[in-house]
Amino acid sequence: MATALYALITIDMGASPEYPECEVWLEIGTSEIRVLNENYEQITVHKRKYRTEIMPQIDFENYIGTLARKPRAFLSSPYFATLPPPVQEYLCTCKYPELKKMLLALVPIIREGRIGDASAVIELATIRTTDDFIVAYKALTEDPKQTESVTTSLTPKQQPYLPKLDQYSVLLGGITR
Repeated sequence: MATALYALITIDMGASPEYPECEVWLEIGTSEIRVLNENYEQITVHKRKYRTEIMPQIDFENYIGTLARKPRAFLSSPYFATLPPPVQEYLCTCKYPELKKMLLALVPIIREGRIGDASAVIELATIRTTDDFIVAYKALTEDPKQTESVTTSLTPKQQPYLPKLDQYSVLLGGITR
């Protein structure tokens, strides 16, 4: 009976910038590896790779918050090159304080996987500041709120419209009022 090697494990991944040089637990599944802290709470998730050759791959989604705190590092990171061209072009035109503010606004959008929506906003709207972007992004992605009714002492009393359906009730053999 021959035996084959089915479990070659090489783990060389970072947990998260918030957990430097800390002991972590690994939960290894068929499609992903979850990194857990000492309380068994999920820190991050990495996709499993089934290959014979080992190729380093960094999942920048886990580091986006840290990168955003260093805007110039973000612009020269490999992750920046993966962003849609309109987002790249806009970020390159921002001055440092605005760039930092814009990156912090983009972090939750990137984590939600909605960078395409952000790119559409940048393409379609005239974005001059991060505040312009946030307003346009919310207008595109959130449900519009229903306007509230405003009444004053001068507003006339309105009676609700009640349809008169007695004729139809008689036709259908129902009860009349």
